[in-house]
Amino acid sequence: MEQSGLFKDNSAADRYLLRNCRIYDGSGQGCYSGEILIREGRIAAIGRDIKAEACEVIDMKDMAVAPGFIDIHRHADLQPFHWPDSGCELMQGITTMISGNCGFSPFPLLVERMNACKEFVEPLLGRLPEKAVEWTDFDSFLHAIRKKELNVNQGTLVGNGILRVAVNGTGDGPVPDRKMRQIEERLKEALQHGAFGLSMGLMYAPECYYSEEELGRICKVAAAYGAVITVHLRGEGSMADASVREVLRLCRSTGAHFHISHLKAAGRDNWGPPFEKILDLLYEARLEGLPVTWDAYPYEAGSTTLTTLLPPWALAGGTEKILERLRDTRCRQRILADLGKRQSSWDNLVYATGWDRVTLLSGTKAAQIGKNIGELARENGVPPEEMCLDILLEDACETGIAFFHMDEQDVRKVIGLKETAVISDSIYSQKGFTHPRSTGTYPKLIQEYVNGRKDFTMEEAIRKCTSLPAEYMGIRDRGRICAGYYADIIAFRPEEFVSRSTYEKPGELPAGMKYVFVNGRPAVRQGNIVRLDAGRYLTKERESNDDR
Repeated sequence: MEQSGLFKDNSAADRYLLRNCRIYDGSGQGCYSGEILIREGRIAAIGRDIKAEACEVIDMKDMAVAPGFIDIHRHADLQPFHWPDSGCELMQGITTMISGNCGFSPFPLLVERMNACKEFVEPLLGRLPEKAVEWTDFDSFLHAIRKKELNVNQGTLVGNGILRVAVNGTGDGPVPDRKMRQIEERLKEALQHGAFGLSMGLMYAPECYYSEEELGRICKVAAAYGAVITVHLRGEGSMADASVREVLRLCRSTGAHFHISHLKAAGRDNWGPPFEKILDLLYEARLEGLPVTWDAYPYEAGSTTLTTLLPPWALAGGTEKILERLRDTRCRQRILADLGKRQSSWDNLVYATGWDRVTLLSGTKAAQIGKNIGELARENGVPPEEMCLDILLEDACETGIAFFHMDEQDVRKVIGLKETAVISDSIYSQKGFTHPRSTGTYPKLIQEYVNGRKDFTMEEAIRKCTSLPAEYMGIRDRGRICAGYYADIIAFRPEEFVSRSTYEKPGELPAGMKYVFVNGRPAVRQGNIVRLDAGRYLTKERESNDDR
């Protein structure tokens, strides 16, 4: 994930005049021609024939000039610690990203449960640094990350999953009242120090063991701080309807803004009409006045860990307990039986989709990477369910997968909705990027949805990636080309801005991004990265209405 051939920008100027701009201001309204004056990190003026002294003039002829893209769902929590030279964010136009998604954040980490915390977060976020033992709360994490140089702006949510693991461990069952109060207090601390909101990953253990009553109690704390609550639904396939209804009930009972992460229809049986019913349900809720929003990524495959395909009961207790069950003959047979049939209490997505659509992205056997489990099962003469469990044992439950469980028409449908913010849902790991969305989401959107099929206009595409996600997360003074806003600005030629990443080569950087300004400082010039230190760590200022 390193960017080779880094050019150093030795310019001392803090004033730039961008001329001959075709401005897409992020509002979704029509583009217009003009000039942009950048001064001291912000947009000082927009107009024609701007007079300014002592500034560098840059010609943007034939380029689309837009606000920097805001990726509000990027598992880049540890990027500044492990991959500070990553160029994939800047080269696809990202200037701000929000991490801490799906219930996973690298804080709070409690010493007495450090092993459980590591087992929980590392498969998704990457290896925790040695000094992570000090991240007992958001404030300590904030102190550590603000010592790092950031290539783009970054902020975070606090993960509901890690809150539970840190306080209560990885077991199933109800959380005792004393520990629920501890979870609430740690959530308050994170929100008071500027976390943008709470993220829930209800598909993942141990969050999947929460009752709706327990979730309501936690969500009321977030609501008291006016914090957004993002939700990886409990089920995205046959349980999607029930899972969305659960979110809407929580929305009604708490008054919080709920934001559904990577909205999708997973599994063949749920494509088409069933997904339309889910969308109708969401629009009815919005007409009712409920503050519910969503985002999506423009790919038919998701990326996660192979363990997520197992039944929830098999995931209790963490990695060692899972491995024990995989080795135990009786437990193993129960898991195999569960995987081989439709379930009513949890989403058995692989039954609805097929093992040929589960491709290995990472693991201990290089020869298996890039092959699907159905293919590997046939090669080894075993049922695919057996192959799955064997792989998990070999990889100690650290296998990464691409799951092709969506339909292209459904993806196009949800991306095209005016309420949909576009995200990448990127995952970083020590083994490099494993899904093309990490490096190709935003050029793919322009390349296919605007230039190719013309599903919507360039203006609308830019809005979905800038002002809309900024609105959903409550990010101030970013996401628009507007006087007084921070000068997070990108420039590209639409016909040249293309994704080059594939599932075979997911780390390939896109082409066509010519200029990127982060906080008014040029990070990309003429298609080359010139600095990786222009970002800031963002926090959310808020007041609490919590009088409990």
